[in-house]
Amino acid sequence: MQKFPSVLYLLNAAQKRALLERHGYTLHDDDAESDLDFTLAEDVASGAIALQELERLLDL
Repeated sequence: MQKFPSVLYLLNAAQKRALLERHGYTLHDDDAESDLDFTLAEDVASGAIALQELERLLDL
């Protein structure tokens, strides 16, 4: 899980939004990027979103 914070911060806000929306989240224009980061961190930690999904967005 050491790669996780690095991968998270390499994604742009649009990539984070798209990933969360694919997982059923309803996002709003005023959602801060820090909120997206928090949600992604929680979902990766819980196993709801695989770290490999984030890596694929970066073609790692």
